[in-house]
Amino acid sequence: IAIAGAGLAMLLVTAGTLFVVLRDLYRDAALGSLTSLAAPLAGQVRMGMGPGGGREAGDLLAELRSQVEAGSLSIAFRMDDGTTLDVGDGTPSLAVLASAAGEQARPLTTGTAEVAGIGPVVWAAVTLDPDHHDRGFGGIRTLLIARADHATEDALRALAIAMAAAALVLLL
Repeated sequence: IAIAGAGLAMLLVTAGTLFVVLRDLYRDAALGSLTSLAAPLAGQVRMGMGPGGGREAGDLLAELRSQVEAGSLSIAFRMDDGTTLDVGDGTPSLAVLASAAGEQARPLTTGTAEVAGIGPVVWAAVTLDPDHHDRGFGGIRTLLIARADHATEDALRALAIAMAAAALVLLL
């Protein structure tokens, strides 16, 4: 019985460690994909709103939303006056994230948070004018993109598959 108990304890410790590692890997992958998406979207904002662009912030935001898969990604702008502009298409407001991201001095910031209406999210924020040179981006200070964080569910699914495979090997 002692050997079986020690084996079970070892299995639980291994499963717990594997879960934490997998969850962090899935979350890092999600943050990386948002980071790689943020750069071209920020470039479009700079081109559309910069000198000679002459676009309205709301029109540009609607265009960006139409380019990404509907429902999977939320996009918002944090304006110079601290307000948050989102497209108004029923996606939950990212005002909480926008204010937190707007306080960062770095050009690109990523993180995780809990947002009402979405749940856990991963997000990336690009400050369009990080040096505050007022380059004229139509009052837009920060581009914010976020999506639901499924790292926990993905890690549990992968862990269940791994444990099923381990049990199968032990039974054979």
